[in-house]
Amino acid sequence: MSFAWFKRKSRGSDSIEPKAPSRPALEAAELDAQIRQIEADLAVGAVDTALARVQDLLETNPTDTRVLINHGACLYSMQEYAEAISPLVAALQAEPENIRAHYILSASIGAQGDHSTAVEISVKALALHPRDVDMLLLAANSWVQLGEYLEAARLINLAIDIKPDFVMAHHRLESISKHSTYKRNTYEFSPRVAQARRRVINRLLAAHRRKGLEIENLTALLAMLEASRDTFPMALKVAQSSADREPMHPVLADALGNVFLTACDAAALLRMREICFDAEPQNLYFKLALSMAWLVNGTEHWTEAWRIMTQTLHQSRPKMHPDQVPLWEGEKLGKRKVLVYQDQGMGDAILAFRFLPILAARGLRFDLWVFPSIQDLAAGTTGYENLIRTPALPDPRELGCDFAVPMFGLVSALSLGIDDLANPPVVRPPKGRVVSIREKIAALPGMRIGLMCGGNPRRRDDWERSVPLEDLSALAKVPGISWINLMVDQRIDRGDLKATFRMFDPTPDIKDFADTAAIVEELDAVIAVDSSVAHVAGNLGKPFWVLVPSSIDWRWQIGSHINPWWPTGRMLRSEAPGVWSCAIQTCARELAEFVASRKMPGVHKVPDVDNSREANVV
Repeated sequence: MSFAWFKRKSRGSDSIEPKAPSRPALEAAELDAQIRQIEADLAVGAVDTALARVQDLLETNPTDTRVLINHGACLYSMQEYAEAISPLVAALQAEPENIRAHYILSASIGAQGDHSTAVEISVKALALHPRDVDMLLLAANSWVQLGEYLEAARLINLAIDIKPDFVMAHHRLESISKHSTYKRNTYEFSPRVAQARRRVINRLLAAHRRKGLEIENLTALLAMLEASRDTFPMALKVAQSSADREPMHPVLADALGNVFLTACDAAALLRMREICFDAEPQNLYFKLALSMAWLVNGTEHWTEAWRIMTQTLHQSRPKMHPDQVPLWEGEKLGKRKVLVYQDQGMGDAILAFRFLPILAARGLRFDLWVFPSIQDLAAGTTGYENLIRTPALPDPRELGCDFAVPMFGLVSALSLGIDDLANPPVVRPPKGRVVSIREKIAALPGMRIGLMCGGNPRRRDDWERSVPLEDLSALAKVPGISWINLMVDQRIDRGDLKATFRMFDPTPDIKDFADTAAIVEELDAVIAVDSSVAHVAGNLGKPFWVLVPSSIDWRWQIGSHINPWWPTGRMLRSEAPGVWSCAIQTCARELAEFVASRKMPGVHKVPDVDNSREANVV
């Protein structure tokens, strides 16, 4: 829909002609009573009853603004979004400043996927009613759909300034943080927002203990509590007390599932994901979440899980996938060619390199595209006809490709089982990368151990993933080691970390992942958090310990298969979200054993990678 069309109608040209009444108009008092009853019906969800009353009033008072708006509201509630537009535009022609008409019109257009037009209507409405909190939140939703998180957050901050204790506004700000993967405080532009949030949490907790909460407030409370180390224990307590609630609404089940995911409760996670999927089987988010829950619970739904994951990501993130050719799902190719492309993070792409030789071994033709920072490393894989070195995902047709498939889509397309994953190809970095740095590392005394203990400090999940410096002291005490920094992110404690471990720091010379791999190739072992560096070490066949959060993830656990992807890796899991003391103590002990074994002549022992004795599973 073009917003110019709406503006034309609002000015009166090409306007919607009002219907003539077919019965005598109602008196004002009777009409007022009927309108109040319609709005009361809508408030309790009696949409059919409300619509019947509206249709009756359209026979007597067809040009009344309130009748037109309630007609639009009924159609919107029935998900008849396109049909809702006409009565709402007619209402705005008669009453251009009506905020309710603007709200329902914007919501109806946004529900059809035209978020740009929905934003335009919201902007127009807010120019007239800048302090309308509901309109601010609706506009923020549209900006989120357009990927403009900062603008969405700005509007929600305004809403909180106007109405500090509005639970929905705080929940929306939390949702933006989760949507963007950045920490909540990235989107809190005023200290008043954090203060108001704490008050809201305390009020909701008190109400929950006293009499329980309705679904909307309980969902908001869980979302706000689960986002930090300090409040997560309370989130888990609230979730456990609410897990048997009947009936279980899918929105609440989703929030509960998020908590159980972080708490490493695979069975409870699966139950909540199944509730969501059963309630809304066509919901792409619920389908994706269920497929991931299947994977972490085991291999019973292995092929189906990967197929659903590929299809739902392809549908839900169209900008990340080429739409010029069909998705390849295992059809016979003959002489035709497929474009294999990266659609996940760098670590996932490195993990997925192992699929490429299998594709080639079956005689299937393919080109390969990955993000620029990983292209030089990808050049060391085998089987592709062309490595496409473009900054953006290319049109497969221009490459002579008849199909396209994301790298992890090859699992279901090739019908790979879990046994096909265990022996990855060894990808070496190109020769001549960071030669002087490699020579310096080679000259260091003792065991050369790379350490990567933190990622992007702006990420929402950084509190789960990164290990604080105070927890790492046991590692620094292990003798006989030259430590090499592999952490490129500029964290606040970076300087203290380098001083504590007396680190050699090659990261200023790292330009891409081929450089990272060249440095890792010089090391005796690596200790890393859940990150691309761990996958680089695994792909090079280096001994490594990976410190993973308590939350379960198919990258490190598939049912009883611990670390199914990397045979030289040892997974150590935090004993609780953000709590690392046991995992670090175990790592320090095994590291000391590794260093001692390497000092013995003729002995080349790697860490104990019998992952069946996984440490610190909650």
